[in-house]
Amino acid sequence: MKVLGIHDGHDASAALLVEGRIVAAAQEERFSGLKCEYGMPLLAARYCLAAGGLAIGDLDVVALSSNTLNPVLSYFKRNATYSVRDWVFEQEAYWRPLIFEGKRVDYCSLFKDRITRHLDEYYDYDGILSGYMLPEEMTLFRERRIAGLVKHLGVDRSRVAVITHESSHHAYAYFGAPRAGAAVVLTSEGIGDYSNGTVALADAAGRIAPKAHTRDNHLGHLYQYGTLMLGMKPHQHEYKVMGLAPYASEYEIQRAIGVYREVLQVNGLQIGWKKRPKDLYFHFLEQLRHCRFDGVAGALQAYVEEMLCEWVANCVRETGVRTIRIAGGVAQNIKAGRSLAAMPEVEDLFICPAAGDTSNSIGAAYAAAADLLVAAGKAPAEHLFPVEQVYLGPAYGDDDVRAALDEIGAKKKYRVRRGVTADDLAGHLADGRVIARMAGRMEFG
Repeated sequence: MKVLGIHDGHDASAALLVEGRIVAAAQEERFSGLKCEYGMPLLAARYCLAAGGLAIGDLDVVALSSNTLNPVLSYFKRNATYSVRDWVFEQEAYWRPLIFEGKRVDYCSLFKDRITRHLDEYYDYDGILSGYMLPEEMTLFRERRIAGLVKHLGVDRSRVAVITHESSHHAYAYFGAPRAGAAVVLTSEGIGDYSNGTVALADAAGRIAPKAHTRDNHLGHLYQYGTLMLGMKPHQHEYKVMGLAPYASEYEIQRAIGVYREVLQVNGLQIGWKKRPKDLYFHFLEQLRHCRFDGVAGALQAYVEEMLCEWVANCVRETGVRTIRIAGGVAQNIKAGRSLAAMPEVEDLFICPAAGDTSNSIGAAYAAAADLLVAAGKAPAEHLFPVEQVYLGPAYGDDDVRAALDEIGAKKKYRVRRGVTADDLAGHLADGRVIARMAGRMEFG
Protein backbone atom coordinates (compact mmCIF):
# COMPACT_ATOMS: atom_id res chain seq x y z
CA MET A 1 0.00 0.00 0.00
CA LYS A 2 1.61 3.23 -1.21
CA VAL A 3 -0.12 6.59 -0.80
CA LEU A 4 1.10 10.11 -1.56
CA GLY A 5 -0.69 12.77 0.50
CA ILE A 6 -1.02 16.30 -0.89
CA HIS A 7 -2.03 19.45 0.97
CA ASP A 8 -2.18 22.45 -1.38
CA GLY A 9 -3.68 25.13 0.85
CA HIS A 10 -1.63 27.43 3.05
CA ASP A 11 1.50 25.79 4.48
CA ALA A 12 1.42 23.34 1.57
CA SER A 13 3.06 19.95 2.10
CA ALA A 14 3.41 16.41 0.80
CA ALA A 15 3.77 13.08 2.60
CA LEU A 16 4.40 9.48 1.57
CA LEU A 17 2.89 6.46 3.31
CA VAL A 18 4.34 3.03 2.51
CA GLU A 19 2.88 -0.12 4.06
CA GLY A 20 1.19 1.82 6.84
CA ARG A 21 4.13 4.05 7.79
CA ILE A 22 4.86 7.68 6.97
CA VAL A 23 8.34 7.44 5.45
CA ALA A 24 8.73 10.99 4.12
CA ALA A 25 7.04 14.36 4.61
CA ALA A 26 8.05 17.93 3.89
CA GLN A 27 6.61 21.40 3.46
CA GLU A 28 6.88 23.06 0.07
CA GLU A 29 8.35 26.19 1.67
CA ARG A 30 11.56 24.26 2.44
CA PHE A 31 12.18 23.94 -1.30
CA SER A 32 10.65 27.12 -2.72
CA GLY A 33 11.98 29.47 -0.05
CA LEU A 34 8.58 31.18 0.42
CA LYS A 35 7.44 30.89 4.04
CA CYS A 36 3.92 29.47 4.41
CA GLU A 37 3.93 28.49 0.73
CA TYR A 38 0.53 28.05 -0.91
CA GLY A 39 -0.58 25.76 -3.73
CA MET A 40 0.59 22.51 -5.26
CA PRO A 41 3.58 21.13 -3.29
CA LEU A 42 5.26 19.81 -6.42
CA LEU A 43 8.83 19.99 -5.12
CA ALA A 44 7.92 18.38 -1.79
CA ALA A 45 5.98 15.64 -3.61
CA ARG A 46 8.94 14.87 -5.86
CA TYR A 47 11.19 14.70 -2.80
CA CYS A 48 8.83 12.25 -1.07
CA LEU A 49 8.75 9.95 -4.08
CA ALA A 50 12.54 10.04 -4.37
CA ALA A 51 12.94 9.36 -0.65
CA GLY A 52 10.71 6.32 -0.97
CA GLY A 53 12.42 5.15 -4.15
CA LEU A 54 9.11 5.27 -6.00
CA ALA A 55 7.81 6.52 -9.32
CA ILE A 56 4.36 8.08 -9.62
CA GLY A 57 3.06 4.91 -11.28
CA ASP A 58 3.96 2.85 -8.20
CA LEU A 59 1.32 4.61 -6.09
CA ASP A 60 -2.03 3.13 -5.22
CA VAL A 61 -3.53 6.53 -4.43
CA VAL A 62 -2.66 10.23 -4.52
CA ALA A 63 -4.75 11.66 -1.68
CA LEU A 64 -5.62 15.34 -2.12
CA SER A 65 -6.78 17.02 1.08
CA SER A 66 -9.81 19.36 1.06
CA ASN A 67 -12.75 19.66 -1.30
CA THR A 68 -13.10 23.42 -0.99
CA LEU A 69 -10.20 25.83 -1.30
CA ASN A 70 -10.70 29.50 -2.12
CA PRO A 71 -9.11 30.05 -5.56
CA VAL A 72 -8.65 33.78 -4.93
CA LEU A 73 -6.53 33.21 -1.82
CA SER A 74 -4.64 30.39 -3.50
CA TYR A 75 -3.84 32.60 -6.51
CA PHE A 76 -2.52 35.44 -4.35
CA LYS A 77 -1.00 33.01 -1.78
CA ARG A 78 -2.46 35.21 0.94
CA ASN A 79 -0.94 33.71 4.08
CA ALA A 80 2.48 33.60 2.44
CA THR A 81 2.60 36.96 0.69
CA TYR A 82 0.43 39.43 2.65
CA SER A 83 2.07 41.90 5.00
CA VAL A 84 0.34 43.20 8.14
CA ARG A 85 -0.54 46.28 6.08
CA ASP A 86 -2.18 44.02 3.46
CA TRP A 87 -4.21 42.19 6.10
CA VAL A 88 -5.50 45.48 7.53
CA PHE A 89 -6.18 46.77 4.01
CA GLU A 90 -8.26 43.66 3.30
CA GLN A 91 -10.38 44.33 6.38
CA GLU A 92 -10.89 47.99 5.60
CA ALA A 93 -11.24 47.88 1.81
CA TYR A 94 -13.11 44.58 1.30
CA TRP A 95 -14.81 43.41 4.48
CA ARG A 96 -15.97 46.74 5.96
CA PRO A 97 -17.90 47.80 2.83
CA LEU A 98 -19.37 44.30 2.46
CA ILE A 99 -20.44 43.85 6.08
CA PHE A 100 -21.55 47.34 7.03
CA GLU A 101 -22.74 48.75 3.69
CA GLY A 102 -23.70 45.64 1.74
CA LYS A 103 -21.29 46.74 -0.97
CA ARG A 104 -19.32 43.97 -2.70
CA VAL A 105 -15.92 45.10 -3.96
CA ASP A 106 -13.91 43.17 -6.57
CA TYR A 107 -11.30 41.45 -4.39
CA CYS A 108 -8.83 40.79 -7.20
CA SER A 109 -8.92 44.43 -8.26
CA LEU A 110 -7.99 45.48 -4.74
CA PHE A 111 -4.85 43.35 -4.69
CA LYS A 112 -3.75 43.09 -8.32
CA ASP A 113 -1.27 45.96 -7.94
CA ARG A 114 -0.29 45.21 -4.34
CA ILE A 115 0.75 41.58 -4.81
CA THR A 116 2.87 41.21 -7.93
CA ARG A 117 5.26 38.43 -6.92
CA HIS A 118 4.79 34.74 -6.09
CA LEU A 119 1.43 34.36 -7.84
CA ASP A 120 0.46 30.72 -8.25
CA GLU A 121 1.45 29.27 -11.64
CA TYR A 122 0.45 25.59 -11.33
CA TYR A 123 -3.33 25.81 -11.48
CA ASP A 124 -5.70 27.20 -14.11
CA TYR A 125 -7.57 30.18 -12.63
CA ASP A 126 -9.38 31.26 -15.79
CA GLY A 127 -12.96 32.23 -14.95
CA ILE A 128 -12.82 31.42 -11.22
CA LEU A 129 -11.50 34.66 -9.71
CA SER A 130 -14.62 36.78 -10.00
CA GLY A 131 -15.67 36.55 -6.37
CA TYR A 132 -14.54 35.49 -2.89
CA MET A 133 -15.43 31.96 -1.74
CA LEU A 134 -18.18 31.55 -4.32
CA PRO A 135 -19.40 27.92 -4.07
CA GLU A 136 -19.50 27.37 -7.83
CA GLU A 137 -15.95 28.68 -8.26
CA MET A 138 -14.63 26.52 -5.42
CA THR A 139 -16.30 23.48 -7.01
CA LEU A 140 -14.62 24.28 -10.33
CA PHE A 141 -11.33 24.86 -8.54
CA ARG A 142 -11.48 21.35 -7.06
CA GLU A 143 -11.43 19.92 -10.58
CA ARG A 144 -8.67 22.33 -11.63
CA ARG A 145 -6.56 21.18 -8.69
CA ILE A 146 -6.99 17.55 -9.69
CA ALA A 147 -6.15 18.46 -13.29
CA GLY A 148 -3.01 20.22 -12.02
CA LEU A 149 -1.87 17.05 -10.25
CA VAL A 150 -2.47 15.01 -13.39
CA LYS A 151 -0.50 17.50 -15.49
CA HIS A 152 2.45 18.29 -13.23
CA LEU A 153 2.82 15.06 -11.25
CA GLY A 154 1.82 12.75 -14.07
CA VAL A 155 -0.62 10.78 -11.94
CA ASP A 156 -3.53 8.98 -13.56
CA ARG A 157 -6.83 10.71 -12.74
CA SER A 158 -8.37 7.43 -11.58
CA ARG A 159 -5.83 7.22 -8.75
CA VAL A 160 -6.60 10.65 -7.28
CA ALA A 161 -8.84 10.57 -4.20
CA VAL A 162 -10.07 13.80 -2.59
CA ILE A 163 -10.19 13.57 1.20
CA THR A 164 -12.25 16.08 3.15
CA HIS A 165 -10.35 18.65 5.17
CA GLU A 166 -11.91 17.40 8.37
CA SER A 167 -11.14 13.74 7.64
CA SER A 168 -7.51 14.66 7.01
CA HIS A 169 -7.31 16.25 10.46
CA HIS A 170 -9.15 13.35 12.12
CA ALA A 171 -6.88 10.74 10.54
CA TYR A 172 -3.66 12.52 11.49
CA ALA A 173 -4.87 13.20 15.03
CA TYR A 174 -5.74 9.52 15.58
CA PHE A 175 -3.37 7.43 13.45
CA GLY A 176 -0.39 9.76 13.89
CA ALA A 177 -0.59 9.48 17.69
CA PRO A 178 0.40 6.57 19.94
CA ARG A 179 -2.42 4.03 19.78
CA ALA A 180 -4.70 4.00 22.82
CA GLY A 181 -7.90 2.26 21.75
CA ALA A 182 -11.03 4.37 21.49
CA ALA A 183 -10.55 8.14 21.44
CA VAL A 184 -12.49 11.38 21.13
CA VAL A 185 -11.07 13.19 18.10
CA LEU A 186 -11.59 16.96 17.98
CA THR A 187 -10.83 19.69 15.47
CA SER A 188 -10.84 23.44 16.04
CA GLU A 189 -9.65 25.79 13.32
CA GLY A 190 -10.43 28.72 11.06
CA ILE A 191 -12.36 26.88 8.36
CA GLY A 192 -12.51 23.45 6.75
CA ASP A 193 -14.74 21.95 4.08
CA TYR A 194 -17.93 22.03 6.11
CA SER A 195 -16.93 23.16 9.60
CA ASN A 196 -14.46 24.89 11.88
CA GLY A 197 -15.09 22.60 14.83
CA THR A 198 -15.86 18.88 14.97
CA VAL A 199 -16.24 16.00 17.39
CA ALA A 200 -15.61 12.45 16.18
CA LEU A 201 -15.27 9.13 17.95
CA ALA A 202 -12.63 6.61 16.92
CA ASP A 203 -13.09 3.01 17.99
CA ALA A 204 -10.26 0.61 18.80
CA ALA A 205 -10.24 -0.68 15.22
CA GLY A 206 -9.52 2.81 13.92
CA ARG A 207 -12.93 3.54 12.44
CA ILE A 208 -13.60 7.26 12.91
CA ALA A 209 -17.26 8.33 13.12
CA PRO A 210 -18.25 12.04 13.17
CA LYS A 211 -20.55 12.98 16.05
CA ALA A 212 -20.99 16.75 15.78
CA HIS A 213 -19.79 19.68 13.71
CA THR A 214 -20.34 23.42 13.46
CA ARG A 215 -19.21 26.43 11.45
CA ASP A 216 -19.55 28.66 14.53
CA ASN A 217 -16.50 27.51 16.51
CA HIS A 218 -14.55 30.74 16.01
CA LEU A 219 -11.74 30.25 18.52
CA GLY A 220 -9.26 30.21 15.64
CA HIS A 221 -10.67 33.46 14.22
CA LEU A 222 -10.50 35.13 17.62
CA TYR A 223 -6.80 34.34 17.77
CA GLN A 224 -6.29 35.35 14.13
CA TYR A 225 -7.88 38.76 14.61
CA GLY A 226 -6.26 39.24 18.00
CA THR A 227 -2.91 38.71 16.29
CA LEU A 228 -3.77 41.34 13.66
CA MET A 229 -5.08 43.84 16.20
CA LEU A 230 -1.74 43.62 18.01
CA GLY A 231 0.09 44.50 14.79
CA MET A 232 1.31 41.03 13.90
CA LYS A 233 0.75 38.74 10.91
CA PRO A 234 -2.20 36.31 11.11
CA HIS A 235 -1.46 32.63 10.42
CA GLN A 236 2.20 33.22 11.28
CA HIS A 237 2.54 35.15 14.53
CA GLU A 238 -0.14 33.66 16.78
CA TYR A 239 2.64 32.02 18.79
CA LYS A 240 3.90 35.49 19.68
CA VAL A 241 0.53 36.39 21.13
CA MET A 242 0.61 33.17 23.16
CA GLY A 243 4.11 34.08 24.32
CA LEU A 244 3.02 37.61 25.26
CA ALA A 245 0.04 36.43 27.31
CA PRO A 246 1.91 35.50 30.54
CA TYR A 247 3.23 39.07 30.85
CA ALA A 248 -0.28 40.42 31.49
CA SER A 249 -1.33 41.09 35.07
CA GLU A 250 -4.57 39.62 36.35
CA TYR A 251 -5.96 43.15 36.44
CA GLU A 252 -5.30 43.70 32.72
CA ILE A 253 -6.67 40.26 31.83
CA GLN A 254 -9.92 40.92 33.68
CA ARG A 255 -10.35 44.26 31.91
CA ALA A 256 -10.49 42.45 28.56
CA ILE A 257 -11.75 38.91 29.09
CA GLY A 258 -15.38 39.91 29.59
CA VAL A 259 -15.50 41.13 25.98
CA TYR A 260 -14.52 37.66 24.76
CA ARG A 261 -16.92 35.88 27.09
CA GLU A 262 -19.89 37.66 25.53
CA VAL A 263 -19.28 36.26 22.04
CA LEU A 264 -19.03 32.43 22.19
CA GLN A 265 -20.29 29.69 24.47
CA VAL A 266 -20.06 25.91 24.83
CA ASN A 267 -23.28 24.04 24.20
CA GLY A 268 -22.97 20.27 24.53
CA LEU A 269 -20.53 18.99 21.90
CA GLN A 270 -20.32 22.32 20.13
CA ILE A 271 -18.89 25.79 20.53
CA GLY A 272 -21.12 28.45 19.02
CA TRP A 273 -22.43 31.96 19.27
CA LYS A 274 -23.59 33.51 22.53
CA LYS A 275 -24.03 36.99 21.08
CA ARG A 276 -22.99 37.30 17.45
CA PRO A 277 -21.42 40.63 16.48
CA LYS A 278 -21.64 41.94 12.92
CA ASP A 279 -17.94 41.25 12.44
CA LEU A 280 -15.32 39.81 14.77
CA TYR A 281 -12.35 41.98 13.76
CA PHE A 282 -14.11 45.34 13.94
CA HIS A 283 -16.06 44.32 17.05
CA PHE A 284 -12.96 43.52 19.06
CA LEU A 285 -11.06 46.47 17.63
CA GLU A 286 -13.75 48.73 19.10
CA GLN A 287 -14.49 46.87 22.33
CA LEU A 288 -10.84 46.39 23.32
CA ARG A 289 -9.46 49.77 22.24
CA HIS A 290 -9.01 50.91 25.84
CA CYS A 291 -7.20 47.72 26.91
CA ARG A 292 -3.46 47.28 27.08
CA PHE A 293 -1.75 45.07 24.49
CA ASP A 294 -0.58 42.53 27.06
CA GLY A 295 -4.06 42.42 28.60
CA VAL A 296 -5.59 41.62 25.22
CA ALA A 297 -3.12 38.77 24.72
CA GLY A 298 -3.57 37.47 28.26
CA ALA A 299 -7.36 37.60 28.09
CA LEU A 300 -7.44 35.92 24.68
CA GLN A 301 -5.23 33.07 25.85
CA ALA A 302 -7.14 32.59 29.10
CA TYR A 303 -10.47 32.61 27.25
CA VAL A 304 -9.38 30.06 24.64
CA GLU A 305 -8.15 27.72 27.39
CA GLU A 306 -11.37 28.22 29.33
CA MET A 307 -13.52 27.36 26.32
CA LEU A 308 -11.48 24.34 25.26
CA CYS A 309 -11.48 22.86 28.75
CA GLU A 310 -15.25 23.23 29.06
CA TRP A 311 -15.73 21.71 25.59
CA VAL A 312 -13.48 18.73 26.30
CA ALA A 313 -15.18 18.13 29.67
CA ASN A 314 -18.53 17.96 27.86
CA CYS A 315 -17.12 15.55 25.26
CA VAL A 316 -15.81 13.21 27.94
CA ARG A 317 -19.09 13.39 29.84
CA GLU A 318 -21.22 12.65 26.78
CA THR A 319 -19.06 9.88 25.26
CA GLY A 320 -17.55 8.31 28.37
CA VAL A 321 -14.18 8.26 26.56
CA ARG A 322 -11.26 9.94 28.36
CA THR A 323 -8.64 9.64 25.61
CA ILE A 324 -8.45 12.87 23.59
CA ARG A 325 -6.82 13.59 20.24
CA ILE A 326 -6.95 17.09 18.70
CA ALA A 327 -5.97 18.65 15.37
CA GLY A 328 -6.56 21.91 13.51
CA GLY A 329 -4.89 25.27 13.94
CA VAL A 330 -6.12 25.83 17.51
CA ALA A 331 -4.49 22.54 18.54
CA GLN A 332 -1.11 24.22 18.01
CA ASN A 333 -1.70 26.36 21.11
CA ILE A 334 0.60 24.41 23.39
CA LYS A 335 -0.41 26.28 26.56
CA ALA A 336 -4.01 25.28 25.98
CA GLY A 337 -2.78 21.73 25.46
CA ARG A 338 -1.08 21.85 28.83
CA SER A 339 -4.34 22.96 30.48
CA LEU A 340 -6.26 20.17 28.77
CA ALA A 341 -3.72 17.56 29.86
CA ALA A 342 -4.10 18.69 33.48
CA MET A 343 -7.88 18.17 33.50
CA PRO A 344 -9.03 15.38 35.84
CA GLU A 345 -11.52 14.27 33.18
CA VAL A 346 -8.72 13.60 30.68
CA GLU A 347 -6.79 10.36 31.03
CA ASP A 348 -4.72 10.49 27.83
CA LEU A 349 -4.12 13.58 25.66
CA PHE A 350 -1.90 13.59 22.58
CA ILE A 351 -1.56 16.33 19.99
CA CYS A 352 0.57 15.40 16.99
CA PRO A 353 3.34 17.77 15.86
CA ALA A 354 2.38 20.48 13.33
CA ALA A 355 -1.29 19.81 14.03
CA GLY A 356 -2.55 22.61 11.78
CA ASP A 357 -3.24 22.39 8.07
CA THR A 358 0.40 21.71 7.17
CA SER A 359 -0.03 18.10 8.31
CA ASN A 360 -3.13 17.52 6.18
CA SER A 361 -0.88 15.79 3.66
CA ILE A 362 -0.08 13.17 6.32
CA GLY A 363 -3.71 13.02 7.38
CA ALA A 364 -4.93 12.61 3.81
CA ALA A 365 -2.48 9.75 3.28
CA TYR A 366 -3.66 8.03 6.47
CA ALA A 367 -7.34 8.58 5.59
CA ALA A 368 -6.97 7.20 2.05
CA ALA A 369 -5.08 4.18 3.37
CA ALA A 370 -7.76 3.61 6.01
CA ASP A 371 -10.42 3.65 3.30
CA LEU A 372 -8.49 1.01 1.34
CA LEU A 373 -8.16 -1.14 4.45
CA VAL A 374 -11.84 -0.89 5.38
CA ALA A 375 -12.79 -1.79 1.80
CA ALA A 376 -10.59 -4.88 2.16
CA GLY A 377 -12.29 -5.83 5.43
CA LYS A 378 -9.29 -4.93 7.59
CA ALA A 379 -9.05 -2.84 10.77
CA PRO A 380 -7.09 0.37 10.00
CA ALA A 381 -5.61 0.56 13.50
CA GLU A 382 -3.85 -2.78 12.96
CA HIS A 383 -2.15 -1.69 9.72
CA LEU A 384 -1.47 2.05 10.13
CA PHE A 385 1.34 3.07 12.45
CA PRO A 386 1.96 6.26 14.44
CA VAL A 387 4.43 8.93 13.40
CA GLU A 388 7.29 8.04 15.75
CA GLN A 389 9.50 11.01 14.86
CA VAL A 390 9.19 13.99 12.54
CA TYR A 391 12.64 13.97 10.90
CA LEU A 392 11.03 13.06 7.62
CA GLY A 393 12.59 15.55 5.19
CA PRO A 394 15.77 15.43 3.09
CA ALA A 395 19.23 14.96 4.54
CA TYR A 396 22.42 16.52 3.20
CA GLY A 397 25.87 14.90 3.28
CA ASP A 398 29.36 16.36 3.10
CA ASP A 399 29.31 16.44 -0.70
CA ASP A 400 26.10 18.51 -0.65
CA VAL A 401 27.60 20.93 1.87
CA ARG A 402 30.79 21.34 -0.12
CA ALA A 403 28.81 21.97 -3.32
CA ALA A 404 26.67 24.60 -1.58
CA LEU A 405 29.73 26.38 -0.16
CA ASP A 406 31.43 26.35 -3.55
CA GLU A 407 28.34 27.75 -5.24
CA ILE A 408 28.30 30.84 -3.02
CA GLY A 409 32.07 31.21 -2.89
CA ALA A 410 32.11 30.81 0.89
CA LYS A 411 35.88 30.26 1.10
CA LYS A 412 36.51 33.78 -0.22
CA LYS A 413 34.82 35.30 2.81
CA TYR A 414 34.90 32.68 5.55
CA ARG A 415 37.29 30.18 7.07
CA VAL A 416 35.79 26.76 6.41
CA ARG A 417 36.77 23.99 8.84
CA ARG A 418 36.21 20.25 8.53
CA GLY A 419 36.08 17.60 11.20
CA VAL A 420 34.51 19.84 13.86
CA THR A 421 33.93 17.90 17.09
CA ALA A 422 31.39 18.18 19.89
CA ASP A 423 34.15 19.62 22.09
CA ASP A 424 34.73 22.36 19.52
CA LEU A 425 31.07 23.27 19.56
CA ALA A 426 30.93 23.21 23.36
CA GLY A 427 33.89 25.58 23.44
CA HIS A 428 32.10 28.06 21.18
CA LEU A 429 29.00 27.90 23.36
CA ALA A 430 31.06 28.40 26.51
CA ASP A 431 32.57 31.49 24.89
CA GLY A 432 29.10 32.95 24.35
CA ARG A 433 28.84 32.30 20.62
CA VAL A 434 25.65 31.19 18.87
CA ILE A 435 25.72 27.83 17.09
CA ALA A 436 23.50 26.63 14.25
CA ARG A 437 23.80 22.91 13.60
CA MET A 438 22.39 20.77 10.81
CA ALA A 439 22.53 16.99 11.06
CA GLY A 440 20.38 14.20 9.70
CA ARG A 441 16.99 14.60 8.03
CA MET A 442 15.01 17.82 8.02
CA GLU A 443 12.22 18.20 10.56
CA PHE A 444 8.62 18.32 9.31
CA GLY A 445 6.51 21.30 10.27
